[in-house]
Amino acid sequence: DIVLSKQWVFGLLLVACAGFPMDLLAYSLAPLSLTTPLSGVTVALNLVFAERLLGETLQAWPDIPATGLIMCGTLLTSVTGPHQEPMWNSAMLWSLLEDSFLQRLLMAMTVAVTLGIGLMWWFQEPLAESAKRRYLNPAVHEVVLPAFVAGAVGCLANINLKAVGVLLRNSGTSHELAPWVIMTVGPAAVQLNYINRGLQLYPQTVFIPIYTAFLVLLSTIVGAVFYQEHTQFLNHLRLQICFAIGICCIIAGIGMFAFRSPENCAQAPAEVVTQGKYESEQALEG
Repeated sequence: DIVLSKQWVFGLLLVACAGFPMDLLAYSLAPLSLTTPLSGVTVALNLVFAERLLGETLQAWPDIPATGLIMCGTLLTSVTGPHQEPMWNSAMLWSLLEDSFLQRLLMAMTVAVTLGIGLMWWFQEPLAESAKRRYLNPAVHEVVLPAFVAGAVGCLANINLKAVGVLLRNSGTSHELAPWVIMTVGPAAVQLNYINRGLQLYPQTVFIPIYTAFLVLLSTIVGAVFYQEHTQFLNHLRLQICFAIGICCIIAGIGMFAFRSPENCAQAPAEVVTQGKYESEQALEG
């Protein structure tokens, strides 16, 4: 699905040189369920810059309140995260994979991701045609497919990247680091593929908030279970209520994008519509 170009390679280098080292540093210093929700800042920056740099049409309703709800949700879920964690070593990290609840959770997520990829492959042509026909007002359930898959595999990449970070912080050997690096690169490649697919088909002002919501939500939940951060959460009713409210805000924010008005399509710059159609056709051909 990736359409290679000079711009794509340049963007990849920016992500690799700027975002990756900062994520690695942050994950090595604090619990995953505390640092990941701060990615919600991306939603706000996307709302500001997508319209100005890409010429996309911003609809005050529902884009602004939907983005606000998603940001509030990510903030509330981050409040529930623990502020301390043990000093992990290689043996401790591998022992975490023996948890039966974690294994069931990872299995369920694997099934969901496989189903999502299968649906996108089976309905590839109808999805591309729908995206081309409704570029400025896409069906939310269609946007959710690549957003969920990218967010779910991104969650796995974040979990493994944190393992790399803590091992580096604790002077882990190359033999200890290698498996976790490999397990980070694989999901990260799939994540990048479906982010590209989502941005090919749908406006960035719609896709990025939904993708970020899934990434934050899944990384917070699965990361907390993997690194045993959920035990503190389960012992405090206030944290559970706060987390539940945060999830509701995120879900409500995603759902609000369904109220985007197709009437604004006529007000969109012609080049934006043309670009959207071209990208949809590229995705269809791929």
